[in-house]
Amino acid sequence: MTALRKKDPTFEWFRTADLRRYRGNYVALAERQVAASGKDPRKVLAAARKRFPKSEIALWKVMKDDCLVL
Repeated sequence: MTALRKKDPTFEWFRTADLRRYRGNYVALAERQVAASGKDPRKVLAAARKRFPKSEIALWKVMKDDCLVL
């Protein structure tokens, strides 16, 4: 039997969002939007926490090229 999984709305938004302009950078996501971006993940996370202090922050690296995960 398969366990039911609750979908993460931030991940679902991330999967379909057009983030081409952020290629090669880290993005911090909060409330289904890019809260901050840049090359240094610590600075990106700090900026996002400052902008959205009460929200859950997700930090992602946007790949420069398409990525295939097997």
